[in-house]
Amino acid sequence: MSFWLRFAFRSVLRRRRRTMITFAAVGFGIAMLIVLGAIMVGVNDTMVRNAVALRSGHLLIESSPVAMPDALAETEHWQTVVSQQERVTMLPRCSLSGVLKQGNQLRALKVQLVDPAAEFRQSPIPKNIKAGSWLKDQPGLVIGDQVATDLALEIGDIVQLETPQGDYRLPLLGTFHTGVQALDQTLGYLSLAVAELFTAEPAISVESALFADPGSDLSSLRNELQLAGGSSAQVFIWPEKLPEVEQLVKLNEFSMQVMILLVIAILAFGVANSLLISVMDRYRYFAILKAIGVRPRELVVTVIGEALVLCLGAGLLGTLMGIIVSLAWGEVGLDLSRYTSFNPHFSINPVIYPRLEPVMVLLPQGLALLAGCLAAFWPALVAARRTVSGGMRDL
Repeated sequence: MSFWLRFAFRSVLRRRRRTMITFAAVGFGIAMLIVLGAIMVGVNDTMVRNAVALRSGHLLIESSPVAMPDALAETEHWQTVVSQQERVTMLPRCSLSGVLKQGNQLRALKVQLVDPAAEFRQSPIPKNIKAGSWLKDQPGLVIGDQVATDLALEIGDIVQLETPQGDYRLPLLGTFHTGVQALDQTLGYLSLAVAELFTAEPAISVESALFADPGSDLSSLRNELQLAGGSSAQVFIWPEKLPEVEQLVKLNEFSMQVMILLVIAILAFGVANSLLISVMDRYRYFAILKAIGVRPRELVVTVIGEALVLCLGAGLLGTLMGIIVSLAWGEVGLDLSRYTSFNPHFSINPVIYPRLEPVMVLLPQGLALLAGCLAAFWPALVAARRTVSGGMRDL
Protein backbone atom coordinates (compact mmCIF):
# COMPACT_ATOMS: atom_id res chain seq x y z
CA MET A 1 0.00 0.00 0.00
CA SER A 2 2.75 2.46 0.92
CA PHE A 3 4.51 1.74 -2.39
CA TRP A 4 1.42 2.69 -4.40
CA LEU A 5 0.91 5.86 -2.37
CA ARG A 6 4.53 6.86 -3.11
CA PHE A 7 3.87 5.96 -6.72
CA ALA A 8 0.79 8.23 -6.69
CA PHE A 9 2.84 11.06 -5.20
CA ARG A 10 5.36 10.80 -8.02
CA SER A 11 2.54 10.76 -10.57
CA VAL A 12 1.19 14.02 -9.15
CA LEU A 13 4.64 15.63 -9.30
CA ARG A 14 5.14 14.57 -12.90
CA ARG A 15 2.03 16.54 -13.97
CA ARG A 16 2.88 19.77 -12.17
CA ARG A 17 1.21 22.18 -14.55
CA ARG A 18 -2.19 20.48 -14.52
CA THR A 19 -1.93 19.59 -10.85
CA MET A 20 -1.26 23.16 -9.77
CA ILE A 21 -4.59 24.41 -11.16
CA THR A 22 -6.61 21.90 -9.14
CA PHE A 23 -4.26 22.33 -6.17
CA ALA A 24 -4.79 26.11 -6.15
CA ALA A 25 -8.58 25.79 -6.53
CA VAL A 26 -8.91 23.36 -3.61
CA GLY A 27 -6.56 25.38 -1.40
CA PHE A 28 -8.33 28.66 -2.15
CA GLY A 29 -11.74 27.10 -1.48
CA ILE A 30 -10.65 25.75 1.91
CA ALA A 31 -9.04 29.07 2.86
CA MET A 32 -12.21 30.99 2.01
CA LEU A 33 -14.37 28.57 4.02
CA ILE A 34 -12.15 29.06 7.07
CA VAL A 35 -12.30 32.85 6.71
CA LEU A 36 -16.09 32.81 6.24
CA GLY A 37 -16.40 30.52 9.27
CA ALA A 38 -14.36 32.95 11.36
CA ILE A 39 -16.59 35.83 10.22
CA MET A 40 -19.69 33.81 11.11
CA VAL A 41 -18.34 33.17 14.61
CA GLY A 42 -17.50 36.87 14.93
CA VAL A 43 -21.04 37.87 13.93
CA ASN A 44 -22.49 35.49 16.52
CA ASP A 45 -20.10 36.81 19.18
CA THR A 46 -21.13 40.42 18.49
CA MET A 47 -24.86 39.63 18.51
CA VAL A 48 -24.63 37.76 21.79
CA ARG A 49 -22.32 40.34 23.37
CA ASN A 50 -24.63 43.22 22.46
CA ALA A 51 -27.78 41.39 23.52
CA VAL A 52 -26.52 40.24 26.92
CA ALA A 53 -24.91 43.61 27.64
CA LEU A 54 -28.19 45.43 27.05
CA ARG A 55 -30.53 42.96 28.68
CA SER A 56 -30.03 39.87 30.76
CA GLY A 57 -26.27 39.37 31.05
CA HIS A 58 -24.84 35.90 30.47
CA LEU A 59 -26.88 34.73 33.45
CA LEU A 60 -29.88 36.32 35.15
CA ILE A 61 -30.92 36.01 38.79
CA GLU A 62 -34.68 36.49 38.92
CA SER A 63 -37.11 36.37 41.83
CA SER A 64 -40.85 36.79 42.15
CA PRO A 65 -42.09 40.25 43.29
CA VAL A 66 -41.48 40.99 46.98
CA ALA A 67 -41.40 44.05 49.23
CA MET A 68 -38.48 46.43 48.74
CA PRO A 69 -36.65 45.46 52.00
CA ASP A 70 -36.84 41.79 51.01
CA ALA A 71 -35.64 42.55 47.48
CA LEU A 72 -32.63 44.45 48.84
CA ALA A 73 -31.83 41.61 51.24
CA GLU A 74 -32.07 39.09 48.38
CA THR A 75 -29.76 41.24 46.25
CA GLU A 76 -27.16 41.49 49.03
CA HIS A 77 -27.36 37.72 49.55
CA TRP A 78 -26.61 37.04 45.89
CA GLN A 79 -23.79 39.58 45.87
CA THR A 80 -22.16 37.56 48.65
CA VAL A 81 -22.67 34.30 46.72
CA VAL A 82 -21.34 35.70 43.44
CA SER A 83 -18.31 37.29 45.12
CA GLN A 84 -17.03 33.76 45.79
CA GLN A 85 -16.94 33.07 42.04
CA GLU A 86 -13.85 34.43 40.30
CA ARG A 87 -15.36 34.08 36.81
CA VAL A 88 -18.48 36.20 37.34
CA THR A 89 -19.32 39.90 37.72
CA MET A 90 -22.73 40.90 39.09
CA LEU A 91 -24.82 43.97 38.31
CA PRO A 92 -27.46 44.24 41.07
CA ARG A 93 -30.84 45.26 39.68
CA CYS A 94 -34.28 45.60 41.26
CA SER A 95 -37.29 46.37 39.07
CA LEU A 96 -40.72 47.88 39.55
CA SER A 97 -43.44 48.93 37.14
CA GLY A 98 -45.04 52.35 37.03
CA VAL A 99 -46.43 55.11 34.87
CA LEU A 100 -44.50 58.24 33.97
CA LYS A 101 -46.77 61.28 33.93
CA GLN A 102 -46.17 64.73 32.50
CA GLY A 103 -49.25 66.92 32.26
CA ASN A 104 -51.90 64.90 30.45
CA GLN A 105 -49.34 62.56 28.89
CA LEU A 106 -48.81 59.07 30.34
CA ARG A 107 -46.21 56.45 29.54
CA ALA A 108 -45.81 52.96 31.03
CA LEU A 109 -42.29 52.48 32.34
CA LYS A 110 -40.26 49.66 33.82
CA VAL A 111 -37.87 51.21 36.33
CA GLN A 112 -34.67 49.43 37.31
CA LEU A 113 -32.81 50.41 40.47
CA VAL A 114 -29.13 49.82 39.76
CA ASP A 115 -25.62 50.47 41.05
CA PRO A 116 -24.50 53.45 38.89
CA ALA A 117 -20.77 52.67 39.13
CA ALA A 118 -21.17 48.97 38.33
CA GLU A 119 -23.45 49.72 35.38
CA PHE A 120 -20.98 52.26 34.04
CA ARG A 121 -18.21 49.66 34.04
CA GLN A 122 -20.19 46.87 32.39
CA SER A 123 -23.39 48.11 30.73
CA PRO A 124 -23.49 50.03 27.43
CA ILE A 125 -26.40 52.21 28.61
CA PRO A 126 -24.23 54.82 30.46
CA LYS A 127 -22.00 55.06 27.39
CA ASN A 128 -25.00 55.87 25.19
CA ILE A 129 -26.32 58.88 27.10
CA LYS A 130 -27.76 61.24 24.50
CA ALA A 131 -28.48 64.21 26.78
CA GLY A 132 -27.76 65.05 30.41
CA SER A 133 -25.75 62.64 32.56
CA TRP A 134 -25.79 59.15 33.99
CA LEU A 135 -27.16 58.32 37.45
CA LYS A 136 -25.71 59.65 40.67
CA ASP A 137 -26.23 58.50 44.24
CA GLN A 138 -29.17 60.87 44.63
CA PRO A 139 -32.78 60.95 43.42
CA GLY A 140 -32.95 61.26 39.66
CA LEU A 141 -34.26 59.36 36.66
CA VAL A 142 -32.64 58.35 33.37
CA ILE A 143 -35.02 57.33 30.57
CA GLY A 144 -34.96 56.58 26.86
CA ASP A 145 -34.81 59.56 24.54
CA GLN A 146 -38.01 58.44 22.79
CA VAL A 147 -39.95 58.60 26.08
CA ALA A 148 -38.56 62.06 26.79
CA THR A 149 -39.56 63.23 23.31
CA ASP A 150 -43.08 61.82 23.59
CA LEU A 151 -43.62 63.51 26.97
CA ALA A 152 -41.88 66.74 25.88
CA LEU A 153 -39.38 66.48 28.75
CA GLU A 154 -36.15 68.42 29.12
CA ILE A 155 -33.14 67.64 31.29
CA GLY A 156 -33.80 68.94 34.80
CA ASP A 157 -37.61 68.72 34.55
CA ILE A 158 -39.43 67.21 37.51
CA VAL A 159 -41.41 64.17 36.38
CA GLN A 160 -44.05 62.21 38.23
CA LEU A 161 -43.67 58.44 38.58
CA GLU A 162 -46.90 56.74 39.64
CA THR A 163 -46.97 53.24 41.13
CA PRO A 164 -49.81 51.30 42.80
CA GLN A 165 -48.49 52.45 46.20
CA GLY A 166 -47.76 56.11 45.58
CA ASP A 167 -46.48 58.97 43.46
CA TYR A 168 -42.85 60.03 43.29
CA ARG A 169 -41.52 63.29 41.91
CA LEU A 170 -38.05 62.91 40.44
CA PRO A 171 -35.72 65.12 38.40
CA LEU A 172 -34.79 63.96 34.91
CA LEU A 173 -31.00 63.48 34.90
CA GLY A 174 -30.46 62.17 31.39
CA THR A 175 -31.74 60.29 28.35
CA PHE A 176 -30.17 57.36 26.52
CA HIS A 177 -30.47 55.91 23.04
CA THR A 178 -29.65 52.27 22.25
CA GLY A 179 -31.49 51.82 18.96
CA VAL A 180 -33.58 49.04 20.52
CA GLN A 181 -37.16 50.30 20.70
CA ALA A 182 -38.14 47.84 23.42
CA LEU A 183 -35.57 49.51 25.69
CA ASP A 184 -35.69 53.12 24.52
CA GLN A 185 -39.48 53.31 24.91
CA THR A 186 -40.11 51.28 28.07
CA LEU A 187 -37.08 51.37 30.38
CA GLY A 188 -35.91 53.82 33.04
CA TYR A 189 -33.12 53.79 35.62
CA LEU A 190 -32.80 54.90 39.24
CA SER A 191 -29.91 54.51 41.66
CA LEU A 192 -30.13 51.80 44.33
CA ALA A 193 -28.98 54.49 46.76
CA VAL A 194 -32.51 55.95 46.70
CA ALA A 195 -34.24 52.61 47.30
CA GLU A 196 -35.55 53.84 50.67
CA LEU A 197 -37.99 56.07 48.75
CA PHE A 198 -39.75 52.90 47.62
CA THR A 199 -39.83 51.04 50.94
CA ALA A 200 -43.62 50.78 50.81
CA GLU A 201 -43.65 49.16 47.37
CA PRO A 202 -44.83 45.53 47.64
CA ALA A 203 -43.90 44.29 44.14
CA ILE A 204 -40.16 44.67 43.57
CA SER A 205 -38.49 42.01 41.41
CA VAL A 206 -34.83 41.07 41.65
CA GLU A 207 -33.38 40.89 38.11
CA SER A 208 -29.62 40.95 38.65
CA ALA A 209 -27.41 40.39 35.61
CA LEU A 210 -24.26 38.26 35.76
CA PHE A 211 -21.40 38.52 33.26
CA ALA A 212 -19.09 35.52 32.91
CA ASP A 213 -15.57 35.27 31.54
CA PRO A 214 -15.28 34.29 27.84
CA GLY A 215 -15.45 30.54 27.31
CA SER A 216 -17.22 29.82 30.60
CA ASP A 217 -19.60 26.87 30.73
CA LEU A 218 -22.79 28.77 31.53
CA SER A 219 -24.88 25.69 32.33
CA SER A 220 -22.37 24.41 34.89
CA LEU A 221 -21.96 27.90 36.31
CA ARG A 222 -25.72 28.25 36.64
CA ASN A 223 -25.94 24.96 38.53
CA GLU A 224 -23.13 26.01 40.89
CA LEU A 225 -24.76 29.36 41.63
CA GLN A 226 -28.21 27.87 42.08
CA LEU A 227 -26.84 25.33 44.55
CA ALA A 228 -24.83 27.95 46.45
CA GLY A 229 -27.66 30.49 46.44
CA GLY A 230 -30.10 28.37 48.37
CA SER A 231 -33.03 30.74 47.82
CA SER A 232 -36.27 30.83 45.85
CA ALA A 233 -34.69 33.04 43.18
CA GLN A 234 -33.92 31.29 39.89
CA VAL A 235 -30.74 31.55 37.81
CA PHE A 236 -31.26 31.57 34.04
CA ILE A 237 -28.74 31.45 31.20
CA TRP A 238 -29.11 33.95 28.38
CA PRO A 239 -30.59 31.54 25.74
CA GLU A 240 -33.55 30.99 28.06
CA LYS A 241 -34.24 34.72 28.24
CA LEU A 242 -33.20 35.66 24.70
CA PRO A 243 -34.44 32.76 22.53
CA GLU A 244 -34.58 34.96 19.42
CA VAL A 245 -30.83 35.60 19.68
CA GLU A 246 -30.12 31.89 20.16
CA GLN A 247 -32.19 31.12 17.05
CA LEU A 248 -30.23 33.69 15.03
CA VAL A 249 -26.97 32.10 16.17
CA LYS A 250 -28.19 28.64 15.14
CA LEU A 251 -29.46 30.03 11.82
CA ASN A 252 -26.02 31.48 11.08
CA GLU A 253 -24.38 28.17 11.93
CA PHE A 254 -26.81 26.23 9.72
CA SER A 255 -26.26 28.65 6.82
CA MET A 256 -22.51 28.21 7.17
CA GLN A 257 -22.87 24.42 7.16
CA VAL A 258 -24.87 24.61 3.92
CA MET A 259 -22.21 26.89 2.42
CA ILE A 260 -19.46 24.44 3.38
CA LEU A 261 -21.30 21.50 1.81
CA LEU A 262 -21.92 23.40 -1.43
CA VAL A 263 -18.29 24.52 -1.78
CA ILE A 264 -16.98 21.04 -0.92
CA ALA A 265 -19.31 19.51 -3.54
CA ILE A 266 -17.98 21.93 -6.17
CA LEU A 267 -14.40 21.10 -5.20
CA ALA A 268 -15.18 17.37 -5.41
CA PHE A 269 -16.50 17.74 -8.96
CA GLY A 270 -13.36 19.69 -9.85
CA VAL A 271 -11.10 16.96 -8.47
CA ALA A 272 -13.11 14.25 -10.25
CA ASN A 273 -12.92 16.13 -13.55
CA SER A 274 -9.18 16.71 -13.22
CA LEU A 275 -8.45 13.08 -12.39
CA LEU A 276 -10.74 11.74 -15.10
CA ILE A 277 -8.98 13.79 -17.77
CA SER A 278 -5.65 12.65 -16.34
CA VAL A 279 -6.71 9.00 -16.52
CA MET A 280 -7.99 9.36 -20.08
CA ASP A 281 -4.66 10.90 -21.10
CA ARG A 282 -2.83 7.92 -19.56
CA TYR A 283 -4.78 4.94 -20.94
CA ARG A 284 -1.63 3.56 -22.59
CA TYR A 285 0.33 4.15 -19.37
CA PHE A 286 -2.16 2.14 -17.29
CA ALA A 287 -2.31 -0.60 -19.95
CA ILE A 288 1.46 -1.04 -19.71
CA LEU A 289 1.19 -1.29 -15.91
CA LYS A 290 -1.47 -3.99 -16.28
CA ALA A 291 0.63 -5.81 -18.84
CA ILE A 292 3.54 -6.09 -16.38
CA GLY A 293 1.28 -7.52 -13.67
CA VAL A 294 -0.26 -4.58 -11.80
CA ARG A 295 -3.71 -5.59 -10.54
CA PRO A 296 -6.84 -3.42 -11.04
CA ARG A 297 -7.24 -2.71 -7.33
CA GLU A 298 -3.68 -1.40 -7.22
CA LEU A 299 -4.56 1.02 -10.00
CA VAL A 300 -7.58 2.12 -7.95
CA VAL A 301 -5.29 2.74 -4.98
CA THR A 302 -2.93 4.74 -7.21
CA VAL A 303 -5.63 7.07 -8.56
CA ILE A 304 -7.26 7.55 -5.16
CA GLY A 305 -3.78 8.13 -3.74
CA GLU A 306 -3.28 10.93 -6.25
CA ALA A 307 -6.49 12.55 -5.01
CA LEU A 308 -5.36 12.05 -1.40
CA VAL A 309 -1.97 13.69 -2.02
CA LEU A 310 -3.56 16.54 -3.97
CA CYS A 311 -6.29 17.32 -1.42
CA LEU A 312 -4.04 16.87 1.60
CA GLY A 313 -1.41 19.26 0.29
CA ALA A 314 -3.99 21.80 -0.87
CA GLY A 315 -5.85 21.45 2.42
CA LEU A 316 -2.77 22.18 4.50
CA LEU A 317 -1.88 25.21 2.40
CA GLY A 318 -5.48 26.49 2.37
CA THR A 319 -5.80 26.01 6.12
CA LEU A 320 -2.61 27.98 6.72
CA MET A 321 -3.80 30.79 4.45
CA GLY A 322 -7.24 30.85 6.09
CA ILE A 323 -5.76 31.00 9.59
CA ILE A 324 -3.40 33.85 8.69
CA VAL A 325 -6.15 35.93 7.06
CA SER A 326 -8.62 35.25 9.90
CA LEU A 327 -6.15 36.16 12.63
CA ALA A 328 -5.14 39.37 10.85
CA TRP A 329 -8.76 40.34 10.23
CA GLY A 330 -9.62 39.51 13.83
CA GLU A 331 -7.15 42.14 15.00
CA VAL A 332 -8.55 44.85 12.71
CA GLY A 333 -12.26 44.05 12.91
CA LEU A 334 -15.00 44.51 10.34
CA ASP A 335 -17.40 47.47 10.69
CA LEU A 336 -20.93 46.47 9.62
CA SER A 337 -22.63 49.73 10.63
CA ARG A 338 -23.53 50.48 7.00
CA TYR A 339 -25.53 47.25 6.79
CA THR A 340 -26.88 46.92 10.35
CA SER A 341 -27.95 50.45 11.31
CA PHE A 342 -31.55 49.28 11.87
CA ASN A 343 -30.67 45.91 13.38
CA PRO A 344 -31.19 45.97 17.18
CA HIS A 345 -28.56 43.27 17.70
CA PHE A 346 -25.84 45.52 16.27
CA SER A 347 -27.07 48.92 17.46
CA ILE A 348 -24.56 49.18 20.33
CA ASN A 349 -21.46 47.83 18.62
CA PRO A 350 -21.58 47.08 14.86
CA VAL A 351 -17.93 45.98 14.64
CA ILE A 352 -17.32 42.24 14.40
CA TYR A 353 -14.02 40.50 15.03
CA PRO A 354 -13.57 37.23 13.09
CA ARG A 355 -12.63 34.45 15.49
CA LEU A 356 -11.30 30.99 14.72
CA GLU A 357 -12.85 27.92 16.29
CA PRO A 358 -11.19 24.50 15.99
CA VAL A 359 -14.21 22.91 14.31
CA MET A 360 -14.38 25.66 11.66
CA VAL A 361 -10.65 25.20 10.95
CA LEU A 362 -10.61 21.40 10.73
CA LEU A 363 -14.04 20.75 9.19
CA PRO A 364 -13.39 22.24 5.70
CA GLN A 365 -10.04 20.46 5.42
CA GLY A 366 -11.45 17.12 6.58
CA LEU A 367 -14.48 17.30 4.30
CA ALA A 368 -12.35 18.33 1.31
CA LEU A 369 -10.06 15.35 1.90
CA LEU A 370 -13.00 12.95 2.19
CA ALA A 371 -14.84 14.42 -0.80
CA GLY A 372 -11.69 14.33 -2.94
CA CYS A 373 -11.10 10.65 -2.21
CA LEU A 374 -14.73 9.78 -2.91
CA ALA A 375 -14.66 11.81 -6.13
CA ALA A 376 -11.59 9.83 -7.26
CA PHE A 377 -13.48 6.52 -7.27
CA TRP A 378 -15.02 7.13 -10.69
CA PRO A 379 -11.72 7.94 -12.47
CA ALA A 380 -10.08 5.07 -10.55
CA LEU A 381 -12.70 2.58 -11.78
CA VAL A 382 -12.30 3.86 -15.34
CA ALA A 383 -8.56 3.17 -15.12
CA ALA A 384 -9.04 -0.24 -13.50
CA ARG A 385 -11.66 -1.51 -15.98
CA ARG A 386 -9.83 -0.51 -19.13
CA THR A 387 -8.50 -3.61 -20.88
CA VAL A 388 -4.85 -3.96 -21.81
CA SER A 389 -5.64 -4.28 -25.50
CA GLY A 390 -7.98 -1.27 -25.45
CA GLY A 391 -5.47 0.83 -23.57
CA MET A 392 -2.58 -0.08 -25.86
CA ARG A 393 -4.55 1.09 -28.91
CA ASP A 394 -4.88 4.61 -27.38
CA LEU A 395 -2.11 7.05 -28.09
